[in-house]
Amino acid sequence: MDPSRSGPNEDAVLAEATNGNSTCKQPAATDPAAPTSRGGWIPSGGLVSTVFNFCALCIGAGVFSLPSASCNAGIIMTIFYLLLISSLTVYSLYCLGLLMERTGLKTYEEMAGALLGRGFHNFNGVLRAVNTFGGCVVFIKFIMGIVETTIKVSGTSGFWSTTGGSRLITFLMWLFIMLPLVIPRKIDSLRYVSTIGVSFIFYFLVVIVVHSFRHGLQQNIQNISPTYKDSNSIVLFNSGNAAVQEIGSFMFAFLCQTNSFELYYSMAQPSANRFTLHASIAMAICVVIYMATGIFGYLDFGNSVKGSVLENYNPIDESEIMVGFLGVFIKLCVSFALLLMASRNATYSVINWDPDTVPFWKHAGVVIAIATSALLLGLFGPNLKTVILLLGSFCGGVSGFFFPALFVMYSGNWKLSTVGWFHFIMTYLVLMTGVVGISFGVVSTIYAAL
Repeated sequence: MDPSRSGPNEDAVLAEATNGNSTCKQPAATDPAAPTSRGGWIPSGGLVSTVFNFCALCIGAGVFSLPSASCNAGIIMTIFYLLLISSLTVYSLYCLGLLMERTGLKTYEEMAGALLGRGFHNFNGVLRAVNTFGGCVVFIKFIMGIVETTIKVSGTSGFWSTTGGSRLITFLMWLFIMLPLVIPRKIDSLRYVSTIGVSFIFYFLVVIVVHSFRHGLQQNIQNISPTYKDSNSIVLFNSGNAAVQEIGSFMFAFLCQTNSFELYYSMAQPSANRFTLHASIAMAICVVIYMATGIFGYLDFGNSVKGSVLENYNPIDESEIMVGFLGVFIKLCVSFALLLMASRNATYSVINWDPDTVPFWKHAGVVIAIATSALLLGLFGPNLKTVILLLGSFCGGVSGFFFPALFVMYSGNWKLSTVGWFHFIMTYLVLMTGVVGISFGVVSTIYAAL
């Protein structure tokens, strides 16, 4: 199939995005209502603001699974994966930024519908709902892991020291703290609390590095080996299914494409080049943070590192760990509410409900059903690592790489003679990365879970 022939031409796409039958506007760069830079220490829509927002999108609770990913993949392969996937993430964001600049399409789903057809609008709506719902499940599992770790090191005995006790405590936290946050239609103030939560994530990442220097690093660094030798080996290269399945972990760490539209249109002067520059800086920061977290967490605990490195720490005896646990807990609760609202809105878009006008009893029924489903899967579903790998491999492969490449291919007049060798190769490389994530990542994860 030749995208330059079968896809709509560029003029047709621009016409569809701007004609009277579309709800889309002209590109924000020419829109008088586009955001403008405001005064203050960090101007809204400026470089610092956009870079921080990109980092906040990428760096979440999933970062605590990276030490385990480094253990399975090996230190050198971790560095390779991070550099490769971050570079391809930047290019996929460039593709999206270029199309936003050309068409003015406001959401990922609108772009899929305009370029590929209405069915792909609905498909991407469902995919976003699944992705954000999966994130809610991950947060429940992280909270339960924090509860189990705290109970274990506190010396508690009896029912509360069992898995059932941890599930009950997690359920009570969900019932009295997390569920009330998701029922209102809008809770914009939570975004400010989320910013504080992101700060605690950064704090804990520093704790991971410092803790490694103070504890396991000096011993484990002496056991570095090119490949696996014994249970004490700190490997540089790993092979087999364990190494392949970690593709999902690293894709999950950079998954921000579907939410990047809001960042583009919040820029003071949105353009594809400026958007790509800001994304490049943000991804470079993420790479440094991910390398430090993954490698130092691995060097701290060696092959005993858990799927969530939080479960390796002792918050009772180490006060700095307890502070970090409390901050991460706040971040998880707030992010649960924000992600669940995103899942709710994606669900509404598929069934053509307006979140602002739908009767409250219907709204409450939907969000409670979604929250309850996330709770049940979080308490009784697959383990944390499996959920992250599946989300990263499938949702990351499809939304993060496969579709952005497909969008630009089908935007019109896309062929070697018009785009040049660099863009031709990079677009296909992004496309194939998505295919690899979807196929090898998902299959290897399911194989490991069986």
